[in-house]
Amino acid sequence: MPNGQGFEKLDLTSYTLPATVTYMGAGMLEGCGKLETLAIPFVGGCTYDYPLTEEEKDAIEGGDAVHPAESTGYLGYLFGATSHTFTAGYLPASLMTVTVLEGCESIPANAFFECASVREIHLPEGVVEIGEAALYDSFYRSITLPESLEEIGDSVKTNQIFLDGYICKEPVYRKTPLGREIADLLLAVNRPYGKSDYIPCICWGRNARFASGFDVGDHVQVCGRIQSREYIKKISESAALIETFAENLLQYVIDTKLDGIDMDWETPGSSHATYYTKLMKVIYEKGDFLC
Repeated sequence: MPNGQGFEKLDLTSYTLPATVTYMGAGMLEGCGKLETLAIPFVGGCTYDYPLTEEEKDAIEGGDAVHPAESTGYLGYLFGATSHTFTAGYLPASLMTVTVLEGCESIPANAFFECASVREIHLPEGVVEIGEAALYDSFYRSITLPESLEEIGDSVKTNQIFLDGYICKEPVYRKTPLGREIADLLLAVNRPYGKSDYIPCICWGRNARFASGFDVGDHVQVCGRIQSREYIKKISESAALIETFAENLLQYVIDTKLDGIDMDWETPGSSHATYYTKLMKVIYEKGDFLC
């Protein structure tokens, strides 16, 4: 597939390149703005098995060049991007599913770098390595990882999530006692067969200010990470967790416009007295606005 002479400006929605292809030219899919699914034998312009000229081999051995499998090893290369950092500007927004065909053994570094539109990535059995940053800022919903996989490079994000849903409750914009901006969202994410998941989301800083303008029913897409907090059944011995609890408690007082806090300590244990005293001191210091 020569450079720029593939399937430019065709109204393709799905395409599978045969596994026998050994070279894919730069920008061969440029202009295929309606492409939804793509199956390719490898990611980039070629594999390490691609035959090189003696001049190219000498340049690589001398450190004057890198193998084209490395320099072209990113999905955006097929759509005209001259660097993996430009992929987001070239990849069609309609592209949802990318499948790598059997026979591929390595996913190069930056392969799916900033492929934000892609929701599903399927890697075949036989892949043993995923290069550094290969999945960086690619907000996929699902990825198929083969059992043959032996190594995943650094900077591959694993805690990331993409949600596509609807605002089902008016956003709550607020500031913590320390002045941090927060917006609470409740997002309805539809499942097949008429069911939905209702997922609470928290936005911070300028994202919180932006999200505070959403209306109920607005269609939004959210990228972020999953975070859980430790549940504490008794007063914590950790000063940091005591402060967090106090801040959350005071913020609840502000949000609900309560007049104050009434602390009732039932059946205390002598071992908790010190931590209870610390908790009350923190609440008193942080909640002086209640006086």
